Formats: sequence, structure tokens, C-alpha cells
Amino acid sequence: MSRAVALGGLVLALWASAAGAREPEPAPGVRVSLDREEVAPGEPFELVLERTWPEGLAVEPVDEAAWAPIALVRQDQAVRVEAGRVVERTRFRAQAFALGRLRVPVPPLRAAGAAPGTPALARAAPLWLQVRSALAPAEVAAADVEAPLALEVAAAPEALPDAGGGGARWLLLAAGLLAAGALGLGMARRRAAGSAPTPSPAAPANAEDAPARLAALGARLAAEPAAAAEVLVLGADVARRWIERRLGVPAPRLTTGETGRALAAASDRAPPDLAADLRALLAAADAVKFAAAPAGAGGVARVLERAARRMAAVGEGGP
Repeated sequence: MSRAVALGGLVLALWASAAGAREPEPAPGVRVSLDREEVAPGEPFELVLERTWPEGLAVEPVDEAAWAPIALVRQDQAVRVEAGRVVERTRFRAQAFALGRLRVPVPPLRAAGAAPGTPALARAAPLWLQVRSALAPAEVAAADVEAPLALEVAAAPEALPDAGGGGARWLLLAAGLLAAGALGLGMARRRAAGSAPTPSPAAPANAEDAPARLAALGARLAAEPAAAAEVLVLGADVARRWIERRLGVPAPRLTTGETGRALAAASDRAPPDLAADLRALLAAADAVKFAAAPAGAGGVARVLERAARRMAAVGEGGP
């Protein structure tokens, strides 16, 4: 009897020892990495999201709309199981539609079907992205800005508006409405004062007319400083058409970031100074259209003048 009790005690001891040596359940985690620390509004960059959780646990899928004001387009996703945990790695093509120092709004990892108010399984460490304006502070003097329009972004993911799964689309629409409203208000004020809006210059007949059209836009800006945002957007459209016709880069169908990279690759036709000034014009217009950035008449005039001068210098004989 005593031998049986001793043997049972030994078995229990061995079981307890094995249980104590068992590896703890892997903790859930969320990690995000970016391929750069600074971008222009609308400039594409790569964002990689890695989520981990214990095998057998169901979690909520990635919701791209919850990342507003960062718009995400999924490129690929890989899922593997190792050491009792699931590792999910998703790569996105991202664009930021805000200005300033932006905290990347990484949604927390939550269990699938969790009741509202249930604590998250894991949260990412704070990650910041600098979204710069193409117009340097010196380009937009305080005297040029009557009523700055800036899209403020909540620092915490929980504070972001709930747009019913369409957060990114809602934010882009809001930014567009802000810019359009400011433009419409300026035009209404001019009509109320008895001054008819100046017609936009006609579209250039060919690529070589583009510098002249930018000069015409500059003249309009001098007469109507309140039209700075509209003039800037029109100037960017002129530049995109010129880039396509003169340099062979399909800028009207590319983002500003893609256009900049294409110009850099075409350095035989687009010298660095020309490419830099063209990209500054395009990025400044993006900031006004998508992030409701302030458009000062003085800064816009300088951006247009530099681009027009570079374009005219290309001339018939090429750079």
C-alpha cells in the first residue's frame, strides 16, 4: 500500500513539474512599420501591419476604413502559424490626407464578436508620421492667409469619428467640402462686392503654351488674391498636362509621388531643378485639394513663377 502511495506521489510530482515547465501562452501583439518617416499629402508610401495572437483564437479582420485620415490599399497578406501562435503580415500602399505630425491611427487587436467595451487584446506602440506641405512656411506668409483651413487629426485611435466603416471616404469628402466651401465663399464675396469672377485662361494648344498660361494665372492671382486656391489647382493641372506632352510622363494619370519618381527616372529630359519645382507645384495643389491647407497668394505666386521659369527654360531644344 505504501509503495502504491509513493508511486502515485511520484507521478503527481512529475506531472506538476511538466506542467510548470510548459511554455506560457503567447501574448497577442500589434506592430506597424513605415518605409519612411515623412511624406507629402497624397504621396504613396508602404505600411506593413503585423498582428499575432494565440492559435485557436478568432480575431477581428483588418478594417482599412478605420485608419482615416490614412487611406490604405491592400497589396498582399501572409498568415503563418509558429510556436502556438498565428502571425499575420499585411502590406499596404498608403496615402496620408492630413498635415503636420500625424499619429498613425492603428486599430487595436480585438477578439472576434467581443461585446462593446471589452478590453482590446493588444495595441500598437505609438507611431508618428510627418506630413509636410509642399509650401514651406516662408512661402505662406501670415499676411497671405486670411482664414487657414487645417484638418486636425485626433491623436488617439479611439477618438477618430465612426463613419460606419467608411472613415477614409468620409474624411476625404469632408476635406474636399472644406476646400470647396472656402473657394465658394471667396467667389460669393467677390460677386457681392460687384466684381465678376475672372474667366480661367483657355487650355494651352500645345505644351509650349503652358508657361504662358501659368503667367496668365499669376496675373489673375495678382488681381484676385482670394482666388489663390483655385489658381493653384489650375496651375497644377497645366503642369501635369505639360509634363505629359513635353516630357512623356503621364502625370494626369499618376499621383504626385509617382510623377516625382517618374521625373527622377527621366533625368535626361527633366533636370533635378525642373523636377523639384514641378513636384512642389503638384504637391502644393494636393495639400489644398485633399488636406484643406491654407493657400497664401504670395506663396502660390512664387511656386507658379518658379515652375513657369523652369518650363520655359526647357524650350524647343530640350533641357
